[in-house]
Amino acid sequence: MDIKYVQIGDKEFWYSLDRHLPESEFEKKVRDNQGYQMVMTSTQIDEEAQHFYRKLGYIDCGNLTIDYPGLAQPMELLLSKEL
Repeated sequence: MDIKYVQIGDKEFWYSLDRHLPESEFEKKVRDNQGYQMVMTSTQIDEEAQHFYRKLGYIDCGNLTIDYPGLAQPMELLLSKEL
């Protein structure tokens, strides 16, 4: 897996995945060649995806539990990885 800094040519693809990033922030990342130092993801504890992420080097970093009557759902497992 090859992780590179974002470039202006990545804009269309980037926004197909993340429409919440302000355009000014995207341009700043390209201009300043700023990359992320870590990434974070989550998956439900009862899903197999957690094993996939661990094989990619992600480590457990927390969880979210919603246990209210009528709203209960499986625990959400948070995983992170340093780039």
